[in-house]
Amino acid sequence: MSFDKKVTLKATDLDWSPDFNFSYDYNYSYDYDYSCGDYLESNMHFDSIFIPVLYSVALVVGLLGNGLVLVVLWKKRMSWNVTDIFILHLSLADVLLLLTLPLRAVEVVKGWSFGTGLCKLTGALFMISLYCGVFMLNCISLDLYLSIIHAVQMRPMVIHCCCLSIWLFCLLLSIPSWMFLHVLEKF
Repeated sequence: MSFDKKVTLKATDLDWSPDFNFSYDYNYSYDYDYSCGDYLESNMHFDSIFIPVLYSVALVVGLLGNGLVLVVLWKKRMSWNVTDIFILHLSLADVLLLLTLPLRAVEVVKGWSFGTGLCKLTGALFMISLYCGVFMLNCISLDLYLSIIHAVQMRPMVIHCCCLSIWLFCLLLSIPSWMFLHVLEKF
């Protein structure tokens, strides 16, 4: 492949004329309309088969895995270290998240038929466990960083208080779910 051709471009060949006549509309609003039952608008055939199967597999594997973690931690409860305490709370948060999956699977198939109270409860439990899982993983990372880099070990009572404060903070973060979730009525 040879490059024998020479291409010459003039400034008029390229339209570099600046167009600074931009107009922006900053008057917009976002509708915070959280609801259960949004799956009725999606592709129902694919969703009604794939999502419940996926949620069922996740439920079974998650309950078996987290149940095994809880059993192992229960057996060695007298010799817990700091990471074990965080893993205990992480496993509890995962189980809490897994318990919301059957209701979400039914929602995909039939729509939400459990009422507004259970809608709010399921959404809030989902958010609590999601936030708690993220914060527990961050605490595990921070604990490993402190123990490896700075050779600092925290006492188990401090860790239990830290976990309690994380659960309470996650409960506060779930307040929008308690307030704004509602059942979407299909007309």
